[in-house]
Amino acid sequence: MRKSRRSVRFSASGMLFDAFLAGTVRTQALLRAQSAPALEAIRDAVGRVAGEYENHGTVEIPMPAVLAAALKP
Repeated sequence: MRKSRRSVRFSASGMLFDAFLAGTVRTQALLRAQSAPALEAIRDAVGRVAGEYENHGTVEIPMPAVLAAALKP
């Protein structure tokens, strides 16, 4: 087992919401089912939180992972 430090980078905090909106079918459906005011509130909240990870004009959000491999006996 090995820990892997990864991150996703965006040039603007609003791009994280766009990635969610263009992401998996389930996430797209969940977001598109929201009313216009709710969707705008979600967009604002995601942008605000993503902005906390902005550094020198780049948003870099940590996405750690654990890699594991095994052999079947």
